[in-house]
Amino acid sequence: MKQFGLLRLLLTRILSTSEEEARALLKPLQGTADLRNAAAHRTEQTLTDVFSEMGANSPFATTRAAWTWLVDEVATSLTRLAETIRRPA
Repeated sequence: MKQFGLLRLLLTRILSTSEEEARALLKPLQGTADLRNAAAHRTEQTLTDVFSEMGANSPFATTRAAWTWLVDEVATSLTRLAETIRRPA
């Protein structure tokens, strides 16, 4: 997605974040967009595939467990992004 590419450029070129760190920071956000896309449209990517790409180790027993894991991942990502933006160059 274009927006994630722009955010990665901001992180790497303006904030001097490594490419690896930028990708790790954006992975939960990109994954959330991919989950929405996989749930809303016919794609070759399944929800299980997307969760695996995001780092989930195993299938979730319940939808609630998946939701809780996803919210935690996104919250952590946003917190780390804010810390990265605030740190002195």
